[in-house]
Order: sequence, then structure tokens, then C-alpha cells
Amino acid sequence: MKKALLIFLLILGIQTSALAGFVEQNVQGTRQMSDVVVFSDEDKFGLKDKNGEVVVEAEFVKLIRLGNTSWVAQKGNKFGIMNSDGDFIVKPKYRNVERILGKYVKLGNDNDFGLYDEFGKVIIPPEYSRIDLLFGGMFLTCKNYKYGVMNSQ
Repeated sequence: MKKALLIFLLILGIQTSALAGFVEQNVQGTRQMSDVVVFSDEDKFGLKDKNGEVVVEAEFVKLIRLGNTSWVAQKGNKFGIMNSDGDFIVKPKYRNVERILGKYVKLGNDNDFGLYDEFGKVIIPPEYSRIDLLFGGMFLTCKNYKYGVMNSQ
């Protein structure tokens, strides 16, 4: 009887901690990718919810999926990171963009490339002339003709 009660309490504790993590993720990430769809209007792109209501007006040249909650958005000729609610996490001020591993994005102009995650967190600061993906989540960086290796943490 004691073993059955102990197992029941253990299962209940695991479910509660999993639910707490889910609630925290939804608060931080706002809408998920599954909550919105991309639509186009006059060669521009925007987002609608499942009911067909416009969440983000069609004013973007490109919308590229980034992780589960964000989009690489091109406004004019500049790129930034936008969440699924239409709020910019990283302002569109970069001319170059490259999505890496589906959940990271390399943004930069000429000598200020940086690496961001889907929540807009800076993984590698935007001060490198070059950032290239290596094996095992490692990145080759170049700044002032000096090379280094960084990981995603």
C-alpha cells in the first residue's frame, strides 16, 4: 500500500512540474506557430489566427519561421525578429540574414554579424565580420582577422 501511494505521489509531482513548464513557456513565447498562419495581400505577408482574424497586417516582404514562436521578418530591405503577435524582438536594422539549425538566426550588415535565438536572446554579440556553423553546435567566428570558436551557450 505504501509503495502504491509513493508511486501515485511521484506521478502527480512529475505531471505538476511538466504543467508548470508548459505554462511558463506559453507566457514567455506568447502565440505559438500552430496558433497563426501566413497570408499574403498584394505581394506582402502577414499573420492570421485560426479564426481568420488578422493578427499582423500584411506589410512584410518575407516572413521566415524561426523556432516555435518567432519569425524572421523583412520590412523594406531590412531584417529583424518578430514574435507571432507582431512585436519586434530584434528591430529590423540588418541587411543580411541566415537561418541556422531552424532556431537560430545570423543577422548583420558588413562587419557586425551576430547570432540570435528564437526569443531574440543574443547568443553571439553582433560584432563579428563572420560567423560560420561548425559541428556539434559550435560556431567559427572572425573579428579583426582573428578567428575563434564559440558554442551556442
